[in-house]
Amino acid sequence: MTDTNVGYLPIVTKACTTRVRISDVMMISRNYRKLEIKAESGDFQYYEKLDNIAGCLGRQFYRCSDGIIINFEKVECMKQQSITFSNGCRVELGRDCYLKARKAFTQYLNEQFQHYFR
Repeated sequence: MTDTNVGYLPIVTKACTTRVRISDVMMISRNYRKLEIKAESGDFQYYEKLDNIAGCLGRQFYRCSDGIIINFEKVECMKQQSITFSNGCRVELGRDCYLKARKAFTQYLNEQFQHYFR
């Protein structure tokens, strides 16, 4: 569980206990019962349900499918069914998930662009 006011995701495993700043998260994916978090500070895996943390994330996060959430603020480019993040990391999506994510990303960028000129 997380507190949206704190801005961190707590990660507790047998090997370590740490926290990851939500704004540093690029992508969260589910691999069976574990979550895999790709962040600027590194990659983390721990046992948690995606639904438990999805509600704590901001508007810049988009759930592409049942098992993947991406941070639009960290997306550099979306083309040919792949997403490239600002650190060069790439992830491939299925056609339907990619089309929905790209449409949502375009809408997100348009809203951000309009926000600057109000």
